[in-house]
Amino acid sequence: MNAARRTRVRLLARDLSAAAAFGAMAISGELPVWTVALFALGLIAALFGLRPLARVGLSSGIGVAAAAAMLYANVAIGGMDLVVAACAFASIITLHRMLSAPGPRTDQQVLLTSLLMISGGAALSGELLFAVMLLLFAILACIALSLAVVERAVPPGADFSTAPVLRRIGLGVVAAMVGAAVCFLFIPRMNWNALGRRPSKGLGATTGLNDGIRLGGSGGSIKTNPRVVARIHLEPDPGVDALNAHWVASTYSDFDGTAWFGTGDRGAPQRTWVQLEQRPGSKPIRQEIELLPAYGSHVAFALADPLSIGHATAQIGTRHQRVAVQALAGLEVRLLGAAPAYTYFAYSSLAPRTNGPQQLEPRDQLRLTRLPAKLDPRIPALAAQVLGGEKDPRRAAQKLERYLKDNYGYTLDLPDSPADPLADFLFDRRKGHCEYFASALAVLLRSQGFAARVVTGFFGGERVGDEYVLRAGDAHAWTQVFVPGEGFVTFDATPESGRTAQSMALLAWLTAAYERLDTLWRGSVLEFSLQDQAGALRTVKRFGRGPGRFDLPRRSTWMAAAVLALAIYAAWRLRRPRAERVRPHPATVLRERAERKLAEAGIEAQPGEGFQELTARLAAVSHPAAPACTALCARYVEARFGGRTVAASEAQALLDALDRALGGHTQS
Repeated sequence: MNAARRTRVRLLARDLSAAAAFGAMAISGELPVWTVALFALGLIAALFGLRPLARVGLSSGIGVAAAAAMLYANVAIGGMDLVVAACAFASIITLHRMLSAPGPRTDQQVLLTSLLMISGGAALSGELLFAVMLLLFAILACIALSLAVVERAVPPGADFSTAPVLRRIGLGVVAAMVGAAVCFLFIPRMNWNALGRRPSKGLGATTGLNDGIRLGGSGGSIKTNPRVVARIHLEPDPGVDALNAHWVASTYSDFDGTAWFGTGDRGAPQRTWVQLEQRPGSKPIRQEIELLPAYGSHVAFALADPLSIGHATAQIGTRHQRVAVQALAGLEVRLLGAAPAYTYFAYSSLAPRTNGPQQLEPRDQLRLTRLPAKLDPRIPALAAQVLGGEKDPRRAAQKLERYLKDNYGYTLDLPDSPADPLADFLFDRRKGHCEYFASALAVLLRSQGFAARVVTGFFGGERVGDEYVLRAGDAHAWTQVFVPGEGFVTFDATPESGRTAQSMALLAWLTAAYERLDTLWRGSVLEFSLQDQAGALRTVKRFGRGPGRFDLPRRSTWMAAAVLALAIYAAWRLRRPRAERVRPHPATVLRERAERKLAEAGIEAQPGEGFQELTARLAAVSHPAAPACTALCARYVEARFGGRTVAASEAQALLDALDRALGGHTQS
């Protein structure tokens, strides 16, 4: 590989390592958009070899200082988190160095500021993707550093194969990773984010749980999001692979023809635990629910029908802070206190209610039967036709539910937003997603005087290990109708195939694999504390103890074996002749012989000048010995660092060429 190509490879590895370090921060989703756009543009320029800041050092430095001042001012007025601002500034400095004139000092500065970005990524995010970015940074930075060392050892313009060098770099990276894992296990450490940084929401985080439902909005696109938003432990554990259950989050009673709105009272008291319903004699199912940063909402949910919710904690870094809960109208419970992740407990009854109220309060009856002012007259006509005079709310809901399932299709492809989306769904398009089916059932029931409301939450529950997970794509909407003596009863008109996440099979499989690795990463790295280290060491100590298994020797036996091994090694070292113990590398012998020949010819290195610098000096003045020295130097680098050994005959031929260049005035 010639020198120019080798330099391009080194700069490419350097810039890509900086990109990996920036990615370690960007995956948190907390960096400002302008930071991501600016770094992306700068990276593209650097990869194409453009260095626009090479000739404007002073003015670009002033620009960096101005950026630092603006970021500090933004932090001072509360517009930006301090850690996020520090990460943004680290990316600006790195970009400034990447786009400046390349050189040994610049390369070191790029890698140093990239290491700062890795530290920033560690503070912002603990996701599995951070580990991927860290690994990429380690590999690419090692390649860049190693090629820089080789370049400094090779005369300008010298050609040699870098493949052996890259192979050794690869072995070095593997050894470094293994050593890091060993150090991680045995060196006392603290938990991730020990300084109390809050966990980041990451990329692609959304659940669709808002303060209302707007037909024709973006609700359908949520169904394709496979991101896990909650992890749940159930007691008793049903032990099934899929729950196929409704998880209630919010209820909506007011409909204006295009959107549903909640009726919650934000002045409700704040409590540690809220009781939603009393069902004496029922055996509830206990849920421990962890809302992940991807959840993105403060609304608690629980299995239908929820009885109580509480004992909530907010996750802030590695600290868990107790927060209050607030019960709003309907079944909605809010978690109070700003935090991206929560854990709480809920109890639900799976048994049908038999002692509910016989009628609603007049105000609630009016709200739950109210229709939009401009309701399409075809809607009540359709309901009357399907029901045929049915007066029982349960049977009426069952008839309309079956009618919608049998006569309407499920789709996420709804490109436009008509003026009357519900009428368009029922009479024109005849296809829609869960929000349309839930709204249609509720309005059809209301048009015949039955009290009904729309409920949002999740449908499903996929088993992963000993817990169940819910994905953003499991967000769902359905209908509840009031049945005298039973209370609100759930009916779901959405076809079964459209209730759970609708992501592509390959994407869902990749996401599931990623989440299994993420679970391993969190348990083995992020939450691996000093206590876990002690437990791991105790496990190693107890390894194999038991009937029919290998027992490790006792501590005294290990100490005796170590002392004996040291004694044997010391005796072996003392018995070996000194000349035999010191065996210089053949490449080093070649270099030393060449240096002696040059010295005998009156060409000696200056103070602090190595063989490579001496060769470069000779080449600069076109000395007759420069070509022979250049060939010797390149061969020395290949043999010493690249693993390509030099044979005795080849070494002698190189030295003979140097003799001829020097005029034959030396002895070999």
